[in-house]
Amino acid sequence: LVRALWYGLVCATWSSARRNRKSPYTGRGWPPPLRDRGRFLWGLPHLSDADRRRVQDANRQARWAFAEFAHAAQGGIPCVIENPVTSMLWLTAPALRLLKKYLYIDIDMCAFGAHWKKPTRLRYANCDLSSLGARRCHLQGGLCSFSGAPHLVLTGCSGPKGGFNTN
Repeated sequence: LVRALWYGLVCATWSSARRNRKSPYTGRGWPPPLRDRGRFLWGLPHLSDADRRRVQDANRQARWAFAEFAHAAQGGIPCVIENPVTSMLWLTAPALRLLKKYLYIDIDMCAFGAHWKKPTRLRYANCDLSSLGARRCHLQGGLCSFSGAPHLVLTGCSGPKGGFNTN
């Protein structure tokens, strides 16, 4: 028995944060893009074998999730797909088809205790998430309107090992 479905798709390959430039923090190169917002939305040509596999896996996951979402929504099951607002996932044909039929709401993760803002889109059906609409951060003096602290910025690298903040 399924009561509800929530698809929190992995956003790594769909991220617009991947850039071909050096980090000002470490001098290391940031991960290169795997997709673009135009012709190569489903993956850039000439990716390494490892990156191509990651993109193909993410593409399969997205197609499956959107098909399952549509099936569940038609069957009256409450369902949600979640990904960052700036994710290229929302530009795909399956996502655009859902845009015509189902509601979405944008929320900020700091409203739920995260140390970063990370605007996140929830596309939903057969449930009411409209009450989450007020869960948007309005910086006040550079501080989070929920925690009163500065946000951790999810760009670049931090820490002694220079790990990527979006990871």
